[in-house]
Amino acid sequence: MDAIGPFSTENEFDVNCCYCFNCCFGKLLVRVQLPKRGFVPGEQVRVTGEIANTSGTELESVSLEIYQRCVFHATSKSRSTTRVASSVDLPGVAKGASIYLDHLLPVNPMPSSHIEGCNNIEMFYYFRVNADGGCCLSMKEECCELLIGTVPLWSSMPWGQGPGYGYDGPMMAITSQPPAPAVPPPPTYEECMFGRVNMDPEEGAGKNVNGTSQWAPSYPVFAMATAPPPQ
Repeated sequence: MDAIGPFSTENEFDVNCCYCFNCCFGKLLVRVQLPKRGFVPGEQVRVTGEIANTSGTELESVSLEIYQRCVFHATSKSRSTTRVASSVDLPGVAKGASIYLDHLLPVNPMPSSHIEGCNNIEMFYYFRVNADGGCCLSMKEECCELLIGTVPLWSSMPWGQGPGYGYDGPMMAITSQPPAPAVPPPPTYEECMFGRVNMDPEEGAGKNVNGTSQWAPSYPVFAMATAPPPQ
């Protein structure tokens, strides 16, 4: 998976309903662009694109989501769970209308996509668009997989900009400016967004040092500035 390069997708869905006869028939076009697919907690996923509703039914609600799929492997079998890791609710879309997307979806404190040294648990994250049109349409469009890491991508860091190798243009006058940061600011550590879990003493977990049976991991969170969408 290319975590650095931009991603775009376009899909069309049929809208029909056996209860509404022909009055709701039409198409729903979903067009989405992401600047990249690799993120760390503290960043925000900027989602742009368009949702065009050419059908005869109104979309009552639309949402953008990052959802987590966790796969647990045992000796004889595996099981998986899914849960929403981040979401943004959008207004509905009237029949025959369109909305343009330019929204920020926060990446909350959560485990990384690949847990190093652990063969029993696999973690996956996906970006999807949900739309609900009552009995005529209920759509969950999985657009792409996201890579959630523990170190920001080099292209995301606020390094100082300057002429690269092979630069033949005129040189700018040297002015007194503060030096660019040599290293990114260190992350803070925040409790997992999914909250605390009860630890079962019968499974060998016992109690933590505070004498309670609840525990939550903490993950690095980076203060990554993202330009707000235009108003």
